[in-house]
Amino acid sequence: MKQYLLPVIELCARCGYTVDTVSCAIGKGRKPRHGDISLCLNCGYPSIFNEEMRRRAITEAEFAAMPAKTRDYLKKAE
Repeated sequence: MKQYLLPVIELCARCGYTVDTVSCAIGKGRKPRHGDISLCLNCGYPSIFNEEMRRRAITEAEFAAMPAKTRDYLKKAE
């Protein structure tokens, strides 16, 4: 699985885990894009990439608009 460095080292909003690289769980090594979901490897907290490729919290509206399968997966990851 190919890893990509984030433009800025970040901390997980929930557990404080250092996040400096990401990888694609699906898509054969595709670089993450604006709107992609990111999960903390330490605690499973979900976030979403913004236009600057920084991770931010997923809004309730974004979560509600996701397919049911995705919402279920994110709930299990936490």
